[in-house]
Amino acid sequence: ALVDGDPAVDRPVDPPRAATVETSRQSLAEAHAKRGRSLEESTKRINEYAYWCIENNMWDEARLHLERAVSQDSLAASLFNNLGVIYERLGETAQADSAYARATALLSESQAYAANLSRLRKRAEAATRAIADSVSEVSNAAESAEAAASPGNPATADSSE
Repeated sequence: ALVDGDPAVDRPVDPPRAATVETSRQSLAEAHAKRGRSLEESTKRINEYAYWCIENNMWDEARLHLERAVSQDSLAASLFNNLGVIYERLGETAQADSAYARATALLSESQAYAANLSRLRKRAEAATRAIADSVSEVSNAAESAEAAASPGNPATADSSE
């Protein structure tokens, strides 16, 4: 069985840990319910401002605003998701992954948040494979060049005599 149903985590479920995870989820759900209307309105205003910043190509301003917001409200999944979008746009892949993962953990039923996390991870895996392939190609080319330049290789023999 996989922990939390995440196929990226390939280890058996530890029953005491599974109970702890479920208790944590329940506590998180209770805390989320208690946040109240004022925090929801605040989150909405923060996201609207972040969208405005993005529309006006003010990515750093949006990042700073959302980072401050999540430090004050660590239960707003939309803030973490939007912060992930900004981190990803700014090339901060590790931070984007962390923000998307937090958004997904906070609101696991959100397909959009899970899709953002999955897409980011697939792109990171593809980039890692591309780098590995490039390194392999360079290594093979270097080995071929070495072999061609070695003494006694007919391809490098001087035939001008």
